[in-house]
Amino acid sequence: MEAVALHDFHATAEDELSFKKGSVLKVLNTEEDKHWYKAEQDGKDGLIPKNYIQMKPHEWYRGRITRAKAEEILSQQPHDGAFLIRESESTPGDFSLSVKFGWGVQHFKVLRDGAGKYFLWVVKFNSLNQLVEYHRTSSVSRTQTIYLRDMVKEVS
Repeated sequence: MEAVALHDFHATAEDELSFKKGSVLKVLNTEEDKHWYKAEQDGKDGLIPKNYIQMKPHEWYRGRITRAKAEEILSQQPHDGAFLIRESESTPGDFSLSVKFGWGVQHFKVLRDGAGKYFLWVVKFNSLNQLVEYHRTSSVSRTQTIYLRDMVKEVS
C-alpha cells in the first residue's frame, strides 16, 4: 500500500523513519500497532505515525487474509484476471498476488530486490500500484495470458 505524508516527521528513535510532507511512502505493515505503521522510503524502512499520513486505498489490497480466503473470494468472480493482493502467509512482510484463472486461482509471490523494488518476473516497480497497472496490459503468467482486472463488486 502507498500513503502520502500529511506532515513532516523527524525520527526520534532508531526504528523510526523520517519523511517530508507530500512524500509517498510504501506502507509495509498496518497490523502490528494501532498507532504506528512500518513503512519504507528510498530503500530505508522504519516506523511512522499513522496520523501523519493518508493511505491511498485500493479495492484490490486485502491485507492479512489467508490463501484459502483469497481463493474463496476470487472463485466467486465471473471473469479471469480478477485479483487481489494480500500479505504473504509464508513470509510475513511480503505480499502475494492471487488471480482467478479458469476454474481456479493462481498465486504469485511478489518479490523484492535489494533496492526495495517489486517484481514478479523481470520488470521491476517502485510500488505495488505500478506493478498492478503494468500487469493490466502485460500477462502475470509466463505460461498463459492473464491480465489483471478489477473484481466485480457484487456477484449474484
